[in-house]
Amino acid sequence: NDDTTDQNFTVHLKHQNIQSIEAKTVKETIHYQGAGNQTPADNTAQVTFTRQVSTDAVTGEKTYGSWSADQSFAAVTSPVIKGYTPDQAEIGAQTVSGDASDLDFTVVYTKDAPTKPVNPSQPTTP
Repeated sequence: NDDTTDQNFTVHLKHQNIQSIEAKTVKETIHYQGAGNQTPADNTAQVTFTRQVSTDAVTGEKTYGSWSADQSFAAVTSPVIKGYTPDQAEIGAQTVSGDASDLDFTVVYTKDAPTKPVNPSQPTTP
């Protein structure tokens, strides 16, 4: 309370950072085509990644942490449909990171060629 002297004050402001968690889901979809009404339904699976986000309360600037560890989709064997052959017998295992996009695969079934029937009245010569 000294009115005869100028008083100087230094104020240090610290921006508050708001911590939050961000989640991201990566999907794997296998589409099946070509087997008419026997065509299997799509096979879907998903994995979820998380990371920490720090948001400056004054500027709104965001700082992102690393995504959680890589995850894997298991290998998927194409369903067996009598009279049809898939172009891919299996979709192999897939390892993805939090930066990955959704995965889409298509398995196309082709009708098997008819087999020539054996005529029992005319046996083939061995």
